[in-house]
Amino acid sequence: MKINKKFTFAALAALAVALLFQTAITRAGDHGRRGNDNERGDRDHQEETLILEVACDGRTGALNRVDPSATTAPGRGDFGIVNGFIFPAGTIPPGDNGFDLDAPEKVGDWVCVNSRGALPAPRNAAVTYYFAMPDLERAGLITQGFNAHRFPGSIPVAHAIVGGTGVFSGETGEVIEEVIGKNKTGAFNLRYYIKFKKQSPK
Repeated sequence: MKINKKFTFAALAALAVALLFQTAITRAGDHGRRGNDNERGDRDHQEETLILEVACDGRTGALNRVDPSATTAPGRGDFGIVNGFIFPAGTIPPGDNGFDLDAPEKVGDWVCVNSRGALPAPRNAAVTYYFAMPDLERAGLITQGFNAHRFPGSIPVAHAIVGGTGVFSGETGEVIEEVIGKNKTGAFNLRYYIKFKKQSPK
């Protein structure tokens, strides 16, 4: 991804999306060289980081139980889904503070689909996240990994960028997820450090 593109959000009509990418994208710069001195020593390996915050909407959570009669806590193989809203970095204050999901700064929609009990605690569910800014046709990211949602004391975990759409088409990299608090629906507020990799040519 070339820095002069800056995700070309002139193509997006929403002013909030433009604000997001003005405030949240930081240049991580040249992270050194790859390969040996003769073959690849002169090729760049660059990284750019986009920081997003998400407020999960606890009102949208749904769980499909492997055992329909189960009344215990969610177990292995139970499948869940929850929606949320994307905000620019620095919008959501830390802590259990009753953050309002209807805050006007929101710039997109987020969806989490998860399968419980994929790994032992503290990492638990296998998750796929969809970041739509404002929709997947124009600017979307899809990530996968394992979460460790706890409050307080969450363990930050790494997810992979598995695909992108629109201005994010072809992006690769990894995402660090951390819990920053809870909102007025009782669900988690999350922060994502999305690290786009510019790979050296083969």
